[in-house]
Amino acid sequence: MSRLNPVLFFNTDKQIKEAHAVAQKYRLRLEAAKRLGQPVLMKEEEIEAVKKASRIAGGSVHPDTNQIIPFYMRLSGFVVFNAPIVLMVMFTPNQTPAFNAFMQWVNQTYNAGMNYGNRNASSEYTTQDMARGYSAAVVTSVGIALVSRTLMAKKLASLSGPRLLLMNAFLNWLAAAFSGFANCTLMRQKELFEGIKVYNKDGTVCYGKSKEAGKRALLLTGLSRFILPFPVLFFPALMNMALVRMGLWPRHTTLGKLTELTLCVLALSVALPGSVALFKQQSMLTRAQIEPELKDLKVTMRPVEAQVVNTLSDQSPRQLQ
Repeated sequence: MSRLNPVLFFNTDKQIKEAHAVAQKYRLRLEAAKRLGQPVLMKEEEIEAVKKASRIAGGSVHPDTNQIIPFYMRLSGFVVFNAPIVLMVMFTPNQTPAFNAFMQWVNQTYNAGMNYGNRNASSEYTTQDMARGYSAAVVTSVGIALVSRTLMAKKLASLSGPRLLLMNAFLNWLAAAFSGFANCTLMRQKELFEGIKVYNKDGTVCYGKSKEAGKRALLLTGLSRFILPFPVLFFPALMNMALVRMGLWPRHTTLGKLTELTLCVLALSVALPGSVALFKQQSMLTRAQIEPELKDLKVTMRPVEAQVVNTLSDQSPRQLQ
């Protein structure tokens, strides 16, 4: 979870490259030690340096391509980019269907970039693939926002104060949850149709691509995207209601806005690690769940289970141990 720390977002490319080099050097030492059956002996300061490098490189370098992920696609930038979006969505009065459609477009454009930047790179994407996925994701999100707002227009008109804030949170969550699931699935659809690489239990032998593994990976990642906006949208709304009822909400406009921003940042800081932590980073498929052609690998496929690469964390399992 430390790799999602917003502080990592501000590392320079030079710092990331240096950290990646340290992490790679340690990985080579670890692999050599395993082959020789020997432990890796390190000083305490060396251990701390490797841990720090692992956090920086793990959150900024794609594990499949070993390329630096563009800053606007890194998971560590989730809070930085989403805080102003959530603030506008939650606390803009008199929200219209057009406003919500626009904010969903902004939000899903960012999500599409994040989903692509943290995809499983064992499936290659062309510009046309990305354009189709992005277009479908945006149309889905904007459509959900417009339909939900239109259907609930009369109900919203009769509400005010905290109740209106809570209803706005519910409708925004409804649009964000379904569109987030659709965005992830559509932007990474090749993993569904072409499959992703599967490995043995130790992650040392690749047996080819599995559509079943790709299906499971996208389902779990999509579920995390479905859960993700819940605390982001409801926590600030509920806290606002509670503080207003207790008479603790700041009366000064500037202080009120700062409180709103603080609540949004807190919710965002907890939401992504929480939704990711609901599922294991590496998922397992039994022999019965895998494709027939992979089931037949009885001689080399010693472990009973095959490892599914890249599920919830949007990263493959090649990381520092």
